[in-house]
Amino acid sequence: MNDYTSFAELYDLFYNDFQDDIEIYRGFAERAGGSILEVGSGTGRVALALAEEGHTVVGLELSDAMRTVAQHEADRAQLTDRVTFVAGDMRRFKLDQYFGLIVVPLNTFLHNLTLDDQLATLACFKKQLRPGGLLVLDCFNPDPAYASDDSRLILQRSVIDRATGQTALLLLSRSTDWGNQLQEITYLIDRPDQNGLVQRAVLQTSFRFIFRNEMQLLLKLGGFDLKEVFGSYALEPFEANSDKLIVVATPA
Repeated sequence: MNDYTSFAELYDLFYNDFQDDIEIYRGFAERAGGSILEVGSGTGRVALALAEEGHTVVGLELSDAMRTVAQHEADRAQLTDRVTFVAGDMRRFKLDQYFGLIVVPLNTFLHNLTLDDQLATLACFKKQLRPGGLLVLDCFNPDPAYASDDSRLILQRSVIDRATGQTALLLLSRSTDWGNQLQEITYLIDRPDQNGLVQRAVLQTSFRFIFRNEMQLLLKLGGFDLKEVFGSYALEPFEANSDKLIVVATPA
């Protein structure tokens, strides 16, 4: 798993206003009912949005630094009666409650780099879901066309840093091993101070990407039935050229 300590204070600079996925989680929350578990809750973006809607949410997060930021945001928003952030590794955790919905946003499930890790994570999810509960995994749809981007430095996002008035940049460089379905990504954040002096933070992370039919087999092996597959946050049907691979499953 990855160390997000150096990124914890910077994450919200680029993603705090990202709302593209929130509506689908609201919909699944209404559909499933009961408490919600967000796995890889980070700085609390999704968990806090659902808590604001009145849902009871637990955020599972491995990074102490990310969890600290999330707890601060929950305190500031006066949502501590509805959202709780706990330490945990998705491959091996146990909570003393069951959930109607487990959501795993923004490629978090893909940080499982081996089949054993994937199955261990699914086993934990199955133990924590109540009968009939929903599991929602948001992953990217692997596209070999991006192979030409390997080793290039790509600008992913740029924002105006309100603290300094300067433009902060989020860049990435990736290297893909298509034979083993592994992708190594180096993220760079260049954040100028008020005088224009650039401070750089670096994060290296890894994904094991999953193709659509492989996902169905993996879920079946992990004790789940695949119910729906979507290709976008608008819940459009999944197609070969879809950007997203969003799957909805229930315990078998």
